[in-house]
Amino acid sequence: MTKIVQNRSLPDKTFYVGKGKVDELLNLSREIKADLIIFDDELTPTQQR
Repeated sequence: MTKIVQNRSLPDKTFYVGKGKVDELLNLSREIKADLIIFDDELTPTQQR
């Protein structure tokens, strides 16, 4: 299991995390062949995509 933290004053409306963090998550999830990514908050339908 890997934990990634991003400190933001407000969540990004599109991705919840910033675009750079999205790229980091995608690369890491491919590298470790992740089946699941968990966010410790509710995501909007747009953010879930």
